[in-house]
Amino acid sequence: MIIYSISLLVFVIFANIQLLKKKLLKIELNLFFLFLICFVGLRDASGGDYYTYFKIFKNNSEYFRNFSFSADIGFVLFTQLIKSFSNNFYLYSIVILIFNFLCLRFFLTKFKVYNFLSMIILYQSFIIFLFMGYVKQGLAISILMVGIVFLYKKNFLIFFIFLFISILFHKSALVFLVFLLLYFIDKKLSPIFILFQSIVISIFIYLYYDEFLRLFYYYSGEGNYFKSKGAYPRVLSNIFIIFSSYFYLFANNYFNKDENKKYHHFILTYLSITIITLYFLIIDNTTLADRLNYYLVPLTIILLNLVHNHIKLKFTFINFVSIFYIINLNIWLLYGNFSSQWYYNYFPNTCLIC
Repeated sequence: MIIYSISLLVFVIFANIQLLKKKLLKIELNLFFLFLICFVGLRDASGGDYYTYFKIFKNNSEYFRNFSFSADIGFVLFTQLIKSFSNNFYLYSIVILIFNFLCLRFFLTKFKVYNFLSMIILYQSFIIFLFMGYVKQGLAISILMVGIVFLYKKNFLIFFIFLFISILFHKSALVFLVFLLLYFIDKKLSPIFILFQSIVISIFIYLYYDEFLRLFYYYSGEGNYFKSKGAYPRVLSNIFIIFSSYFYLFANNYFNKDENKKYHHFILTYLSITIITLYFLIIDNTTLADRLNYYLVPLTIILLNLVHNHIKLKFTFINFVSIFYIINLNIWLLYGNFSSQWYYNYFPNTCLIC
């Protein structure tokens, strides 16, 4: 249990050292990326859905032969590709982690937020929950984060390709179709591309129609056999951070500068997903709201880094943010360690290198 807290505290310490030295500690950050790849990739019988993915890996050939559109076919194909080289589950986990971290680093670098503050923000939600637990959604978000970079640059075709691939890994990525609104705002949008993406979406809906009905039943009706009570603090706190950061920047006229107007357009569109997530939480679809909340973390990273760059009291800000995430992590750790209702395998962490 303590390894989780120590890792986050190390990020906080280095975030402060980074401020003192007034330069990016890129070598140290890269070393921590390497450590996390080994720490998560070489875990043994620990993580949110460890045994589920262990079973999927062992039986993936059967899923591959008995193709069904109800499966996340992108994940099945990806797993089968890795298995064609090796049947070692630890190697499989390492390959997934390397892929995830390469995508994550690409996103952080391109948005100029590759720093320890970003690591503090994404540590619990990405490293522990997604990369150690919800592996399929972790891959979907990793792929989508690469697409978001191209979306920001208004390369809509490349974004759409990455979005389509991410949906094949986890269907919750469909929420990012809201970004199609950007297409209709952009004056240089090609009618041919609109036709192309409309055809692709139509085919996708046709092929996955039965699966969409099943998911709708699962998340909105009797099929949702459990409620995620922890979703309320997780989702509400993240949404509060997003909107408070946005309104701070807006109140300080950050978006009035010509070079930041493009950012404003992008962030406003992203906020629409925040509203969708909040809506599902209000109507008590907590499991869906919890899953959609992970897609908001890249926006949280961007906004908190913008506030950090703008605010004068940088040490106060970064440590205030750190305290929030430390408290959040330790509440979760205490609940997970002592609750009789806990079904995940995070404690103890049995990593092969620990």
